[in-house]
Amino acid sequence: MLGNGFCVARVFGIRINLDWGLLVLLGLLTVNLGVGLLPVWHPEWSRALALGVGLAAAVSFTLSILLHELSHALVGRLFAIPIHSITLFIFGGAANMEEEPPTARSEFLMAGVGPLTSLVIGALCLAATWGALSDAMTTGSSATFARLGPAATLLLWLGPTNLVLAVFNLIPAFPLDGGRLLRSTVWAATGRLDRATALAAYTGRGFAWAIIGLGAAMLLGAHIPYLGGSAGQGLWLGLVGWFLDHAAAESLRRERSRRLLSATTVATFMRPGVVALAPETSLEELSERWLTVTDQPVFPVLFGGLVVGLVTRERLRRLPRARWADTVARDVMLLRSEFEMLAAAEDGTRALASLQGTELPALPVLEAGELVGLIYHVDLARYVRRGGKSERRPRAARTVNAGEPLAHRDEPPATSP
Repeated sequence: MLGNGFCVARVFGIRINLDWGLLVLLGLLTVNLGVGLLPVWHPEWSRALALGVGLAAAVSFTLSILLHELSHALVGRLFAIPIHSITLFIFGGAANMEEEPPTARSEFLMAGVGPLTSLVIGALCLAATWGALSDAMTTGSSATFARLGPAATLLLWLGPTNLVLAVFNLIPAFPLDGGRLLRSTVWAATGRLDRATALAAYTGRGFAWAIIGLGAAMLLGAHIPYLGGSAGQGLWLGLVGWFLDHAAAESLRRERSRRLLSATTVATFMRPGVVALAPETSLEELSERWLTVTDQPVFPVLFGGLVVGLVTRERLRRLPRARWADTVARDVMLLRSEFEMLAAAEDGTRALASLQGTELPALPVLEAGELVGLIYHVDLARYVRRGGKSERRPRAARTVNAGEPLAHRDEPPATSP
């Protein structure tokens, strides 16, 4: 559902990706604070100072979301859940799990630590300005806020905002953390992840449609207590509801995919008969003999019978044709550390997780250490769309090593349908 965005940093080996939509959130928060709230608290501040503090508050809130998601990722790693990236986007953030939590307990702890982190951040921010806050609550005077400096003002806004973020995430509606807490509780009670996911997801969709309804009412002029009544607020609320509904529906699709694929193996989907390359195979030879007779999007590179790299059609397209005669496979291949390989006997869900975690359209499949085929993302997606009905594929020729002398090569494998 989410794009990967662009990577801006790595923390504990986890890629931190920013979606372009996050810039919209930063802009909206900066303007809302710098033009709306802060001039009310500090009428004596210049417009530049108010906007500067508003921008700092928006960035600080984004960092708070990052800490929230990092807590999920680090606890997930304790339970060996592969989490290699976090994406921050207009509606918040997401730790991108490649697999579901292995147990109800692991999901409960992983989900619960996020709101706890936001609560701690909020409490620390409020504690740092407790004197001023206590005075304001006692006197009820807006002049108390006017006496606060930029840093204290920022913290006084950031504290309650994180507390609200924690409470909102505890709502038992999937995919919010509260929805995951609900799912883990039902999972533990029933032992059925599929039923727990369905309950949490349908609860999430109901909550999402309630939010969409409130947003629509605000667009029509209704004033909702604690939410407001402006058309802009109603539109934003509707967008949040749409996002939550989409995410809950996606969780149902993922669970359906997991259930279908868990009863299969990689061998079920593997396309046998692979054109493999030797490290010294020239791109010109690859083009003349193989590119037009096979639809392979990737070509494994073998050395001593082992897969040591992968040449992709995408890399070929990026290289000027005039250089193909003088360029060999090892010059343009992805190194072994840059892609995964799957065993023919592995679970189908493992294959889906690996393919979703890469931009490659196919990955090599091994059996007893020997390259025996490729598994394509499109084949797994088609299997799920058809409700578990697979296509019958004719067995192709054995793996062809394009680096062997011509006299010893088989005919090219038949192009897969």
